[in-house]
Amino acid sequence: PMDTYVNSKRPNNNYGSAYQIPVYETTTVLVNATLPTIPSLATINSANLNIHYYMLSNAPSTTVKAYEINKAWTESGATYNSMLKTSGTGLDIGSTAIASKTCIYSSSVDAASPSLWLISIKNQMINYYNYGYSFYGIALNSSTDNASVLFVPHEMSSGYAPGITVNYTYHSAAEAESIYYLLENETYATIMQISGGSSLSNASMNMSGLARDAGNYQKWKIIHLDNGYYKIISKSSGLALTAQSSGGAIIQQSYSGANTQQWKILKTSAGNHVFKPRSNESLCMYASSGTGTVSLTTYTNNSTYTDEWNIAKIGYMSETATLEGQ
Repeated sequence: PMDTYVNSKRPNNNYGSAYQIPVYETTTVLVNATLPTIPSLATINSANLNIHYYMLSNAPSTTVKAYEINKAWTESGATYNSMLKTSGTGLDIGSTAIASKTCIYSSSVDAASPSLWLISIKNQMINYYNYGYSFYGIALNSSTDNASVLFVPHEMSSGYAPGITVNYTYHSAAEAESIYYLLENETYATIMQISGGSSLSNASMNMSGLARDAGNYQKWKIIHLDNGYYKIISKSSGLALTAQSSGGAIIQQSYSGANTQQWKILKTSAGNHVFKPRSNESLCMYASSGTGTVSLTTYTNNSTYTDEWNIAKIGYMSETATLEGQ
């Protein structure tokens, strides 16, 4: 974990080794912690930054606000001046508080037995894990003119050091083997299927003219491979969705573990999904038409909804699916 504070009255001082971290009118506390490893694109149910604090004896109640930090910093290098915005005035932190805490003195709370504050960072963790945004931690400040609230740094107590917890869900491997999905194109609202319902190797994929017909040739297992990729297996043929190395039509073949059969599935900002073959991640699964006459291909991502897909669990078309590893 990293924790320190900066002081506008001493703008060039670093307090990275401090055993007391006060928050008051001229100081801002900076906190971050090691981010846990979770499966790729997991559905994040909740996430908290856990910090501990105590108050000086008989201190008045004090409100502390939490803000997202917008720039990189280190415990040993952060100063007030180094945390200023590149342009504009003030520290480079969010303009709107993401949490607020009114701290009230209690004689049973002290440095040896501090209080816990859980700061929800669910949105920040969704942005970090699913969309690749950076997370630089949380800043804490207060408008009070005295240092009545002290946060416990990791230097003081490892047991009360800042930490990040993320609660998430995903399907286990056993569950994934029994669940099938439909892949619905965002633009055309029609379903990917095996052309002609074929069970033959090298048959191509196209779009159903009847949306959500849900024949077995439209149903797919989507199974996490524990390396950030997925294999996609047809219910009707048992064959795997396969890209071609040089692009072109998407086909089905017996699963061999080839990179053309391993797919990276990324969520978009709109909540849809993009499918990229491991063999060439500059390409993605693309529908040039919503009818059954045109084969699906891999094509350079063009940031349009023709290459974005809704993943729906069979029987739950209105429910956003949670894949194993998502």
